[in-house]
Amino acid sequence: PSRDDGEYDIATFRRPWALFHDNDDVIYEIDEGRGTNKDGALRKLYEGLVETLIQCSSGPFQSPTAAAFNIAQDTIYMVHLYNPDNCTSKVGLIAISRASGFVDVKALVRMNDPKCTGIAINPVNNDIIFNNQSDGYLYRYSENTNIDEAYTRLIRVNNATNTELKLAFSNDGRYLYAAVKNRMPYDITTKTLGTAELWAGQWDTSGYQNGIGTSALFDQPSAIEFDEDGNLYVADKYNHCIRRITPDGEVSLYAGMPRTKGYKDGLPDVAMFNCPEGLTILSDQSIIVADRENHVIRKVVVE
Repeated sequence: PSRDDGEYDIATFRRPWALFHDNDDVIYEIDEGRGTNKDGALRKLYEGLVETLIQCSSGPFQSPTAAAFNIAQDTIYMVHLYNPDNCTSKVGLIAISRASGFVDVKALVRMNDPKCTGIAINPVNNDIIFNNQSDGYLYRYSENTNIDEAYTRLIRVNNATNTELKLAFSNDGRYLYAAVKNRMPYDITTKTLGTAELWAGQWDTSGYQNGIGTSALFDQPSAIEFDEDGNLYVADKYNHCIRRITPDGEVSLYAGMPRTKGYKDGLPDVAMFNCPEGLTILSDQSIIVADRENHVIRKVVVE
């Protein structure tokens, strides 16, 4: 598929990978790509237009996977997944400033084998947490003039080596949640994470089942985000649907037809997705979904 800018009804997406937004509900999308040949991109969706801001190049922006705004909304922090076959940069974390129109990229963290897929910024104290699936650990960005030392290793999430993680902080900043299905307490004062605990779903067991906590099943849960009431929404990729988890851990279907891929608009119980990968929740609580294998961006509104 091509990547074409323009009005919403004519714009095209190569492989929509991740979504996030700012406080003005301007939506930003990451088109998947690995390397230096303009394969991947950061794009902006606003007022009916899709605009490409940056494309993969020989600089530090080569393999974008996930991103988030800081509290001040003046900087996008983005993680990268290094691929030795087509990437020349081993930068795992970058910053992109609003002042530059989100086109100037600054390298923040360099690692030996950065396969970083998830990032979350604490909404209380602005701490930046990201993962590296090469070793399964979570890291906290620690500003340093030496980008090879600008991070602090925190904890390992179960046996998450070579496992893609997506991250989200609770609205009060006290818990960090990770898909694959874990949460861990976060001490804002000491900037440390407690032990990861299984919260919903079953480790190493895929499927589709609603229920409370570990009685539920997912199939490669991807992007996660909280609404204003503390419900966690999950892009359940290979179940081809969007799931909701209440603060008490009750998992239910929110939109899509479980285990059935396809494309169909309509009410949430009849709509169809094909590998939803990313999602973000706007101020009106509507959910924007990166419907990856349908190569489109969808909107879910439940009235």
